[in-house]
Amino acid sequence: ADATGGTPVRTFFPETWIWTHVPLVPGQSAQAASGTLAVTAADTITSWSLEAFAVTSSGISATRAETSLRVFKPFFVEMRLPYAAVRGEELELIVAVFNYAGAGTLDAQVE
Repeated sequence: ADATGGTPVRTFFPETWIWTHVPLVPGQSAQAASGTLAVTAADTITSWSLEAFAVTSSGISATRAETSLRVFKPFFVEMRLPYAAVRGEELELIVAVFNYAGAGTLDAQVE
């Protein structure tokens, strides 16, 4: 639930994520530096990989992380709606319930 007591709605679905400048702090050696950036993960249920580059007066450097960030919801409902509908037309609505919470069975009701 969100701060108002309701169910939070997922709304942030970017194709790419975090294009920003992060200042680096020199590390223990001349070749090492680090930076920190606090962010909220996108609502997309996927895995993100990290790629970064740095530009200095000495040149440019690029890197790719060896691990990924997995963004996941253990329980969610997906509703597939038709592209268009005509008034009075009967429609098939496909509702899929995904339960990866490991809590066993779940009783649900559609109203």
